Amino acid sequence: MTLNLETKATFPFTTGRSGENDIKWREWDFTLRAYLAAREMDVKVYLPTKDEDVPPMKIAVPQMDGNNQPVVNQQGQPILIEQESSNAKNLRWLFGFLALQTADKAKRLIQEAYQKHGENGAWAYLELRKRFIPDRIVCKHELLQRFFSWKMIKDDLDDALGDFSYLVSRLHEVGSTVPDETMIAVMLSALPERFDMFKATMAHESASRAYRGEALTWPQFEEALP
Repeated sequence: MTLNLETKATFPFTTGRSGENDIKWREWDFTLRAYLAAREMDVKVYLPTKDEDVPPMKIAVPQMDGNNQPVVNQQGQPILIEQESSNAKNLRWLFGFLALQTADKAKRLIQEAYQKHGENGAWAYLELRKRFIPDRIVCKHELLQRFFSWKMIKDDLDDALGDFSYLVSRLHEVGSTVPDETMIAVMLSALPERFDMFKATMAHESASRAYRGEALTWPQFEEALP
């Protein structure tokens, strides 16, 4: 008994919380690669990792005359015409397959790829890869840098706290949980001079809690803010 891949290959890639995308992408990408391999499609060709590796839908070839000889211009150079590449059929199939097997943000990325590159499934895949791999690698580093260099720019404390909390939530989404004590330390260093008295109070409070074997939590810190 054989498995009918055409009817069983259903693995829609949806997006919810960004922190879940790491697992989602790896599972989805693995399944897609296995499916293409089962169809005897070269995974390295159709699932590229760089722009320059994307196979074209069309290629330029010399125009031939009735005697199967290249047609040349007045300068003696071959006249080139466009024709579909040997990969075009598979690329078109892959595009349609990805469009059917994605949803939410992933499907919108497929639509954007179509507007830029047409029905090239390799481009569609690469656009997905660019979006979901950096989300857990490059962006994570950038978010950490932004977190540890964060400064309170807005005069309104509530607005500043909102910005800070959003940054912490983004870190959590990409897999970096920030301890309360780290959040408090970064926030204290980010507060402007008008909070110097509050900083001194918090330093004393933290020392007292440490002596009692307790730790100041972020909710307690927020509640204490003037």
